[in-house]
Amino acid sequence: MPAVMQFNTSNQTLRQLLGNGLTYRVPPFQRDYSWDQEQWEELWQDILQISSAASADGAPSAHYLGYVVLQSTDNKQFDVIDGQQRLATLSLVFLAGIDLLEQMVRQGVEADANRQRAAALRATYIGFLDPVTLLSRNKLTLNRNDKYFFETYLAPLQPPPRGRGLAPSNRLLLQAYTWLSKQLHSHLGGATGAAVAQLLADMADRLFFTVISVADELNAFTVFETLNSRGVRLSSTDLLKNYLFSLVSRHGADDRELNQLEVQWQAILDKLGDEDFPNYLRVWWNGRHPLARQSELFKEVRKHTTERREVFELLRALDRMAAVYVALGKPESELWTRGQREALEQLKMFGVKQPFVLLLAAYERLEPDDFARLAEACAVLSFRYNVIGGLHTGEQEKVYHDLAVRISTAPDWRLHDILLDLAALSPSDDQFRSNFAQIQLRTTSPRNKRIARYICARLQHHLGGPLVDPDDGTYTLEHILPENPDPDAWPDIEPDEARQWCYRLGNYTLLESTKNQSAANRSWSEKRLIFGQSAVGLTQGVAERYVDAWGPAQIDKRQKYLAQQAVAAWRLVV
Repeated sequence: MPAVMQFNTSNQTLRQLLGNGLTYRVPPFQRDYSWDQEQWEELWQDILQISSAASADGAPSAHYLGYVVLQSTDNKQFDVIDGQQRLATLSLVFLAGIDLLEQMVRQGVEADANRQRAAALRATYIGFLDPVTLLSRNKLTLNRNDKYFFETYLAPLQPPPRGRGLAPSNRLLLQAYTWLSKQLHSHLGGATGAAVAQLLADMADRLFFTVISVADELNAFTVFETLNSRGVRLSSTDLLKNYLFSLVSRHGADDRELNQLEVQWQAILDKLGDEDFPNYLRVWWNGRHPLARQSELFKEVRKHTTERREVFELLRALDRMAAVYVALGKPESELWTRGQREALEQLKMFGVKQPFVLLLAAYERLEPDDFARLAEACAVLSFRYNVIGGLHTGEQEKVYHDLAVRISTAPDWRLHDILLDLAALSPSDDQFRSNFAQIQLRTTSPRNKRIARYICARLQHHLGGPLVDPDDGTYTLEHILPENPDPDAWPDIEPDEARQWCYRLGNYTLLESTKNQSAANRSWSEKRLIFGQSAVGLTQGVAERYVDAWGPAQIDKRQKYLAQQAVAAWRLVV
């Protein structure tokens, strides 16, 4: 592509990609080879399919292998930003085919023709092999942990050392080559050299990719974020890692320092577990810097991290807080006290993560009791703002960010002032009361069902009753007006009207599991007697206040009453 263009997109076959005189390099600090037999088998089945099938119109079939993202400034040598696992494995298939042809040469089977075929395949898809030193100058160079093994043993088809000294990724490369070679021998056993060459030619001409070429790391990261937002998961984490480690390497770091960085980087990923590194980085970063959207994050990190010292500082800080970030989403973690755990359980139940930037920034700067106060305030605000209010999160995110930066950078902040700012963000009592009085929670969703149980339990406690654990199996969430009322028991309620009102908060209460089956789909007069025997004050109150009937008017009246109580039950304490 012209040098003036920042990126270019095209569909290319494997032959067009590798058989064009260009060279490709997996950046030194990108991930090691990691494919296993599941991926090898899938690729091999693709190869078999395109080698034997034809499309509906009789033309040769083709198979799409996804995106390959390349970076280059000269359009001659490309860094493989995404796609290295596929390109490395396809190279192993070519090597297995070359090895099969060379075996034929040694056996005297069409020796001259098969020698030429093997040489042509190597020159086109693998690279140049020095006949004296057997050193390989490859079209594809793997990362720093796999480069030596690939170039010394696999590319020249030399037997690797025996024993258990191989690095895990080197062992996977060897296993991949051995497995693919076995499949090729089994599939082409007794075939001619021309048949071997034809299979590899089919693979080269019928496997194709969408190749995205970019000019620099920033454009590459933009591509990652665009594709990821459309459901194509790419390794933007690897791109960031390569930038940081290359920055250290360019400043003359020795192998000991690079190995230590590798250990620290892996320690961060290990602590994060299933959590996304880019999400963690953004939460941590935004607690200390101007607010950056995910699409701007790499640019901001690159702008603020330009020296070797800054890379080490960044990784140390990320390592220190990674476990805390994970624990914010796992209230059961031993990291939390009881008060902290309750607030974090509520945030998890609500599905709200916006406060994480503030809580992560505050963790190291607050005593446990004060951190619990802050977490409780975030939970109350989330209930009023997100769950009941359903308000847009943009303003909320900005406030959390500003408070996080204040905690991280300002020397004179006070928790009282932080809580005041959170209270100012909260919907007013009148707005909250109005929203609460109208809201529906369809308990066909497990999340909504749990929230409805939580609301009933908290109101029960606020009204003077004992504290009820909403997750305690002793109690069930009861729809006073059943979801599907029996027409004989509820003759005044039409089915459409029942569906409209049965999910209103005013229609929910808690009932002992032992009584729930008895209540079931009975008439109001029968359910009222059962409710009157409940030990749950919230439920007794329904039986006491609504003697004659239960329907839309009563549900609406009770929900307005509960809304009045909710204002005090969910008050943000400053």
